[in-house]
Amino acid sequence: MCANQQPGGVARIAALGVMMLLPFGIAFVVYRALRRAAPATSVASSTRAGVDAGGTDVGGLRELNP
Repeated sequence: MCANQQPGGVARIAALGVMMLLPFGIAFVVYRALRRAAPATSVASSTRAGVDAGGTDVGGLRELNP
């Protein structure tokens, strides 16, 4: 019997399928957990970005050399 002709049938194909799909399932679960843990306020994020940039307000322009 050749090395690639080992018996196993459907169980072997199913095990191979599970091994291929398992990382994607784990990544999906981790993605959903991270999305739930993240704050859901987009306004706070844009305000924080404006403050971090040093602008006077979120939509305003900032002078380079005041």
